[in-house]
Amino acid sequence: MAESENIVVETAEKIFADLADAQTINRDTKGAWKAPLWQALSEAGLPLAWVDEEFGGSGASLADASWLPQPATWPSYARDAQLGIPGSTLEFYREALAARRTHHLASNELVWLPSSDPAVLVFRSGSVTVIANTGATPAALPDGRVVLASGPVGTDRVPGDTTAWIVT
Repeated sequence: MAESENIVVETAEKIFADLADAQTINRDTKGAWKAPLWQALSEAGLPLAWVDEEFGGSGASLADASWLPQPATWPSYARDAQLGIPGSTLEFYREALAARRTHHLASNELVWLPSSDPAVLVFRSGSVTVIANTGATPAALPDGRVVLASGPVGTDRVPGDTTAWIVT
């Protein structure tokens, strides 16, 4: 790891140890520890440390600093690499959060619906039915309009390893 990356890691560790230790976070029921932490991180320039130089950051990498092995493909999962890319995990989650707000998914009672396949979970919340097919066999798509899906969905089937939100 480059010396500049060591300095970044050491600075971040010190700031987190000083302002976001477990006791501080657990004692604070209102989240007041967040603002001073973000202020200290910002003053140290850390929010931009790992942002690619192309986007105004310093392009630092912690791949060598991690105690867990980091596959070479992981940079493609970074926020700046997925922003605005249709089908990326980031954009899917942004669409899911927007659909959740639009259809009040978390505001209604959750009702589990029957499924003949143990690999298929189906529930309803308000006007939204969610079907999660965790198996390999396609499952019947409930009636309605698909507003979100984790993968391509047919007109009447949800493929394996796919979840769809359907509004009726």
